[in-house]
Amino acid sequence: DYNKNLFEGGVVRCWVDSLHSILDGVVADPKTPVGRLPMLKDAEVRQRSETPARSVPELPAGTTIQEMRAAQAARTPDATALETDHGQFRFAELDQRANQIANYLRAHEVPRGGDVVVHFDHGYDLVPALLGVLKAGCAFSLLDATSPRDPAHPAIVLTNTRLSGLLPQGPGVRILCLDKDAKSVHDQATTLPACLSGSNETACVAYSDSGGPARLAAVRIPHGAVVDCLSTIAGRAGIGPGD
Repeated sequence: DYNKNLFEGGVVRCWVDSLHSILDGVVADPKTPVGRLPMLKDAEVRQRSETPARSVPELPAGTTIQEMRAAQAARTPDATALETDHGQFRFAELDQRANQIANYLRAHEVPRGGDVVVHFDHGYDLVPALLGVLKAGCAFSLLDATSPRDPAHPAIVLTNTRLSGLLPQGPGVRILCLDKDAKSVHDQATTLPACLSGSNETACVAYSDSGGPARLAAVRIPHGAVVDCLSTIAGRAGIGPGD
């Protein structure tokens, strides 16, 4: 069993196949070091080695996540960027929606460099909200809509009316609901004057229980690390337009 809100069936099947390959390697030679156990079957290795790698556009040094997305929107504005059960976005539409959310956050005086907790179901509203937070010059952290919890008492939360009732309330906590303020968001400009983040600034904040059950430990991940990771994955996996 697995959480279908978090993982697609194809991804889970791929993980299971990799686990089978590792177990087959252990059975074939129990003395094989863990780092040398095969994660792919021979046929998959041959197929990947024979598939030509796709070229990935080279990004200038210091590129941020939102600049990477904006560059793709400029190259393929009418291509599908996001598909969900509730609709889809083209790249240009996604970029414009994220710009409106960023301007909405600015209008509410969300400080540049601040942390914004994003709390949506996985789907249509989540990705534009994440990009909007980044375009506003802020960093995001995520709450799973199926099991919300307070990651170090957030000051600003971006969510919707339905999920806002599941969040902790208290002095100093500002909850902004995109659906409640739909007209205000829609009235915002679909362009931004400039990028407000640098590649060394925090893009997202991940929380773990390593500090103990009573104290969550925060890991701050900069834009540059995410961009480098995504570019490397795209190049090695052969991900390109149409995928």
